[in-house]
Amino acid sequence: MLNQDAKDILKAAIGIGEALADGVQLSDLGALMDLPAAISGWKEGVQNLQQVALETPQEINDYINEEFDIPDDELEDKIEKSLEWLTATYELYLTWKK
Repeated sequence: MLNQDAKDILKAAIGIGEALADGVQLSDLGALMDLPAAISGWKEGVQNLQQVALETPQEINDYINEEFDIPDDELEDKIEKSLEWLTATYELYLTWKK
């Protein structure tokens, strides 16, 4: 199950991604407001994201769909594909690490 640290990381990453999707603008600075919470619990959040990505990756997609109204369907698709890629890459890393 996603813990708060993992949710903070996702919130910051998606907020920044949405803000930058149309190019860098002054109004994008608001997206950085979620960054301190993401950084403060980074280690625990990343560990939790790794665990959830390997055990129940759909939980991450469900959280994103519930918490974020991403009006740009193309951006939403890119985020979902990026999460799938990250999960597969991490699984491959674990395979070679052994």
